[in-house]
Amino acid sequence: MVVPATSPHINVRGERMNHMGKVAELLQRPRHYAMVRKVGNSTVRIIQPAPITDAERERILDAFYVAGWAIVEEVVERGESV
Repeated sequence: MVVPATSPHINVRGERMNHMGKVAELLQRPRHYAMVRKVGNSTVRIIQPAPITDAERERILDAFYVAGWAIVEEVVERGESV
């Protein structure tokens, strides 16, 4: 069993971005970059994540733990080594 994503990835480009409502709004918010690097002719900007509480951090880590074990169990069911 594959672990489902909670929301699909959306690749937004060009004019279509103006018609996507909340996604467009989120993309137009001011961003605080944790790091900016120039690689050749490309600029890589790492966006600083929003602050979270310790309880939210624990919930996220628990979700990772559950997803990781679901993957391990699926691999073992197929008879593959982990």
